[in-house]
Amino acid sequence: MSTNTIDVARTFGAVLIGGLSASLLSGAVVIQTIIYYKLYPSDLLTLKLVVLTIWLLDILHTCFIWVATWDYLIHHYGQLMRIDYIPWSIALTIVLTAILTFLVHWFVFDRSRYLAFLGFI
Repeated sequence: MSTNTIDVARTFGAVLIGGLSASLLSGAVVIQTIIYYKLYPSDLLTLKLVVLTIWLLDILHTCFIWVATWDYLIHHYGQLMRIDYIPWSIALTIVLTAILTFLVHWFVFDRSRYLAFLGFI
C-alpha cells in the first residue's frame, strides 16, 4: 500500500464546501446591506460608505474564493499534487479578510465609544 495517496473527498471536497459556505454567508451580507439602506436612508454618508465598502470587499472576497475553487477543481483537475499549492487568489482572500476584520472592529469600537459618550454604556 502506498503512503502517497491523497483523500480527494477530504481535501478538494473541503475546498468546495468552504466555497459554498462562503457564498451563503456573502448572500447574508448582501441581504443585510439592502435592509440597512432601506431602513436607514438618513444615516451619515460616512456610515453608508463604510457599509458599502464592507459589502464590496465581501463580494470581492467571495469572487477570489471561487477563483481558487475553479483553480483547484476545474483548471487543474486530476493533478493531486496541486493540493500543496496555494493560488494567488487564496493569498488575496487572506488580505481581504484582514481588511474586513479591521473595518468591522473599527466600526464596533467607534459605535461603542459613541454610546459610552452618550452615557448608554
